[in-house]
Amino acid sequence: GEIYIENGHLVMDGNGPTPYGVCVRTNTELNLPNKCIIQGRVIADDWNQYVGIFLSATNDVNTGNSLGFDDGYDFGWWGWDGTNHCTRTWQDGDVINDDHAAYPGFFYAQNGIYYYIGGMYDGQTLYHFKPTTDGSIEIDHQRDDTTYSGVNWKRIMLLVWDRAQWRCDYVFVRKYAD
Repeated sequence: GEIYIENGHLVMDGNGPTPYGVCVRTNTELNLPNKCIIQGRVIADDWNQYVGIFLSATNDVNTGNSLGFDDGYDFGWWGWDGTNHCTRTWQDGDVINDDHAAYPGFFYAQNGIYYYIGGMYDGQTLYHFKPTTDGSIEIDHQRDDTTYSGVNWKRIMLLVWDRAQWRCDYVFVRKYAD
């Protein structure tokens, strides 16, 4: 895949010379609070695959898997079939909890429409947000997970999979207060 900036967007193009998707990560350690909300604004040029946001508990990039994930949580959406999303727990580059399922009320992504995607972690529970077009937060699924309770997040990663092209306008991270 390819990554580049165009018209103010970070373009993640899984159709590049190596069409297996791309992953972008922040370049410096962020040290974000453990309890946080992360939400990105993305627009599809070719929505036929997955788009997701990853909170990384380490500075490491795992070269043993195709996404580069090591330790953390992944909030994702399959826009191509309109029904699936996931919250996954990664440890040492492997998925140890894959909550990947279909939920009612989901829809197909449309090219040229901005969607807000993301999730929240409160130190005990992962909350997946339903993709919306107006920025509202609608929790569509949640599950308990304390694997990274108390960890400050080191990096944010954005990703698309095989042959998809999504543009990211921005990502917000804010502290979650009880």
